[in-house]
Amino acid sequence: MCTHIEDVAYCSFRWMSHVIDLRENCVYVLDSLRSKVNEDIHGVINRVEDMTSETRSTTLSINSKMKICKGNLHLHCPRQLDSVGCGYYVQKYIHEIVHNYSTFSTGFFNTKSAYRQEEIDEIRAKWVGFVSRLCKLLNVFFGQFL
Repeated sequence: MCTHIEDVAYCSFRWMSHVIDLRENCVYVLDSLRSKVNEDIHGVINRVEDMTSETRSTTLSINSKMKICKGNLHLHCPRQLDSVGCGYYVQKYIHEIVHNYSTFSTGFFNTKSAYRQEEIDEIRAKWVGFVSRLCKLLNVFFGQFL
């Protein structure tokens, strides 16, 4: 378990997000600690490349290979200020990308160095609400079998 922010870089269990941009044929790394890209992502990229080449129309003009953009491009995204908030940061990144997809670009997150605590608390509240609704649905569904 990680107890200090400097320890997190050496922990193998934390959240990061990788945005697969099929328009640009590249993968962006969203890492709240801005650490080195794990080489395992190359296997994921190869699999995505295989899947997209099977489903894409031959009329599309695409680059020959999927790549990690600009040499392991980490998008300049808000940096977490603690050692345990990576999951909430990733959820916030995804939330912002989904809600602003049409304006997403490599400079999308450049306006913030970190999220305010209120923004992280908002994501926590949404997560709690989702899990609560899911538990109620599961209870209703499985309750009929008890």
